[in-house]
Amino acid sequence: MSFIKCATPASLLDHHRIPSLTAAICVSPLCLGGMNSGEAWKTTLSECTKETAFAMLDHFYAQDGNFIDTTVNGEIGESEEWIKEGGVPDKMVVPTKFTAIQITEREKEGGNRCKSHCGGNSSYDYTTIHTLINACPILHVSFNDPTHPFPVVLPMLGCTGSFSHTTSSSSPSDPSTPQDLYIHGYISGRIFKTCSSPTSPGLPITVAASFLDGLVLSLTPFHNSCNYRSAVVYGYAELVQDEAEALYAMKLITDNMLPERWAKSRSPATKAELASTAILRVRIESASAKVRVGGPSEDRNDLKNTELVKNTWTGVVPYWGTWGEPIPGQENGCSDVEEYIEEWRVGETGKARQYAFAAVEMEGKKKD
Repeated sequence: MSFIKCATPASLLDHHRIPSLTAAICVSPLCLGGMNSGEAWKTTLSECTKETAFAMLDHFYAQDGNFIDTTVNGEIGESEEWIKEGGVPDKMVVPTKFTAIQITEREKEGGNRCKSHCGGNSSYDYTTIHTLINACPILHVSFNDPTHPFPVVLPMLGCTGSFSHTTSSSSPSDPSTPQDLYIHGYISGRIFKTCSSPTSPGLPITVAASFLDGLVLSLTPFHNSCNYRSAVVYGYAELVQDEAEALYAMKLITDNMLPERWAKSRSPATKAELASTAILRVRIESASAKVRVGGPSEDRNDLKNTELVKNTWTGVVPYWGTWGEPIPGQENGCSDVEEYIEEWRVGETGKARQYAFAAVEMEGKKKD
C-alpha cells in the first residue's frame, strides 16, 4: 500500500494546518492541533505514547485552547479511548478523525474495487466485506421505489460470487478477490419489478449485514457499547437474464446458506421454479465495514470513584446466534437428520460462540 502526498504548503499557516503529509483534510487555523493519539500506526506515521498524548491535552487545556484530534483512522480506535481517558472537558476537545489517502496494490491494477465512504472504523478490505456478507443469514437491501414515498428496506438472501461461462463452477469464490453480489427472491417482488425495466448502470441499492457479538457495560451509560461486526455495500442491481448465470447464483446462494444442500436435494430446478425465481446481480461500487471488539472504556474520573466502582458491575455479556435442534417437517420421511446438516449446525454455533468470547480479549484492535 502506498500513500498520496498532499501538495506543498503555500505558506507557514498552511504548513501548520496540515496534520500529516498523507492527510486528506486540513485543520482549521482556529484550532490548536495534534497529529497522534495512539500507537496503532506508529510504524508508518511515527509513535506518540499515551504519556505524551496526555501531556499535550493538559498543555492545550492550560492555554485555554481547543484541541482537534486529527489521528489517522482514529488509530484503530485508540484515539477515542485515549481522549476519553485523558479526563479533559468535552468542550475543550474536538475529536476529528481523518483518513489518509491510500491506494492498495489491487486498486493500482484497476477492476471492481471496494472503497471506504467514511473514516474512523471503516475498512475497504475485500476479504472483510465479502466474508461478513456471506456469513450473514439475512441481508437488508435498501432502494428507492419510484411508486413509494419512502426508501424501501427488504430482508433477503444473498452472497458474493463471480460468474463466467468459461468457469461456471459454483464452488465458493475467493473472498479476497473482486466479486459481484447475488440476491435471490420471487419474480413478483417489488425490487425485481423495479429492476424489470433495464436502465444503465442499474438500480442503485444498499445492502447491509450485521452481527451482534456482545453487550459492553461501563460505569456510565454514556460509555456503554456493543461488540459488533457490520458491512455495507453500495452498488447497481440488474436482473440476471442468462439461465446459466441464474443457476450458478441459485446454487451459490443455496450452498452458502447450508453447504452441500443443492447436491443433496432435488435438482435441477423445474421450468416453473425458474420462472418464479429471480436473481439480481449487484455490481459493487463501494463498501465499508465496521467492527467493535474489546471490553468497556472508562473515564479516569469515574475510576477514582471507589463507591461507583464497587457497586457497578462492568464487563461484556457475550452474544451469539444459535442454530437449535432440527424439527422435522410434516412431510418429512427421513428418520434421522442428515450428518452434513448436524455438522454444519453444531460447527456454526460453535464458531459464533468462540468469536463472541474472543472479541472481548481483542483489546488491541478495539473499535467503536
